[in-house]
Amino acid sequence: MPSRLRLFVKKRGTRRTGPRWPGLLAEGALFAGLTAAGIYGLYWLVASVLLADGVNYGWWPWLAIVIPLALAGYGAANLMLLLWQSAARPSCKKQLAGNCPEHNPHQPTPCCPPCLRSTP
Repeated sequence: MPSRLRLFVKKRGTRRTGPRWPGLLAEGALFAGLTAAGIYGLYWLVASVLLADGVNYGWWPWLAIVIPLALAGYGAANLMLLLWQSAARPSCKKQLAGNCPEHNPHQPTPCCPPCLRSTP
């Protein structure tokens, strides 16, 4: 049992000095926050600026849509990647990384069981 709460976990090679779940939780919260900020920014930009009655701002709001779209896209893509990485079995990660002798993910081997579903 550690004598104090470790806020920052030092990674030593392939092992860590603390649990992995707080880091995954913090990353998930960050990516969910980025996604939410991008969606809210896009909603605000479209609802209050682009669809405003009687006000013509010109072309710049259409160009400004890129900023919230980038936030939402980056956050959503990394959140999906984080969920996939934490849900995939270690043998699947090993197989998909190319560290398994049999690299076909649909063919089971003693080293690597099948990890990808085949579509019918």
